[in-house]
Amino acid sequence: MLVKITTGALLAALALAGILWGPFWLVGSVAAVVLLGAQYEFLRLSAGLLTTGDLVVALAGGAAVLAAAALAPWQDFPAWMMAATMLAGVGILVRVLWTPLREPGDLPGASLRALWMIGGLVYVALLGSGWLVLMRDSLGSQGRGLVLLAGFVTWMNDTLAYFGGKTMGRHRMYPIVSPNKTWEGSAWGMVGSLAGALGVRAVLLPEVSLVSVVAFAVTGGALAQAGDLAESVFKRAANVKDSGEFLPGHGGFLDRIDAFLFVLPWTVVWFLLWSPLVSR
Repeated sequence: MLVKITTGALLAALALAGILWGPFWLVGSVAAVVLLGAQYEFLRLSAGLLTTGDLVVALAGGAAVLAAAALAPWQDFPAWMMAATMLAGVGILVRVLWTPLREPGDLPGASLRALWMIGGLVYVALLGSGWLVLMRDSLGSQGRGLVLLAGFVTWMNDTLAYFGGKTMGRHRMYPIVSPNKTWEGSAWGMVGSLAGALGVRAVLLPEVSLVSVVAFAVTGGALAQAGDLAESVFKRAANVKDSGEFLPGHGGFLDRIDAFLFVLPWTVVWFLLWSPLVSR
């Protein structure tokens, strides 16, 4: 437990400092490494179904999507993101198509390989690209404030859900996927999301309406819990406890950002499309 708390506190401090004050080339590079690491961990859950070549092609596709999110000209951003995602998908399918030509016995597993590779592209790289989008210099300090808003909605949810479930949990929420999660912990998690969102608004985003922040916190908190359970489904199917072992006491990259991946797209939709906060 001490290792877990120490590692978590160190990661939180580094993430906070980087998002607030780090130059985009640095924090963007770190975010891309984390996302590609998480994509790799997801692909490894396929239990050996994917070859080294598959992993290389899939990660190259993920890198292309993240590069577009970070570097595409802002005025043509949707077109660049769409092009990068489509070309990455085509590259994956060409890879799957090519393999049975050399190894006919691989044909029965070709469709599953394609699904794993495209799934990783969408689940991690595409959903996670919102992290890079919001931190771009084009969006200024408000963009980084939105990253922290998404982060605190996610992390406070996880923290209070854990301690609330430990101390008050009685009714299991989804035992077939995550036996330790309870409805009491879920309720405390929602309180954590609300507290985290209000804290970020008070310090960094006072111009955002209170109603908007509260509504975002509630919906974002629900998505954070869904994201955590979604990864649990994959891990349960693969019969593993953690997606990786990179972070002492915390598992892998994907274990740390699974809920964040669900909240990020919602942040982009909410504050860049529905109720634009940032002048672009």
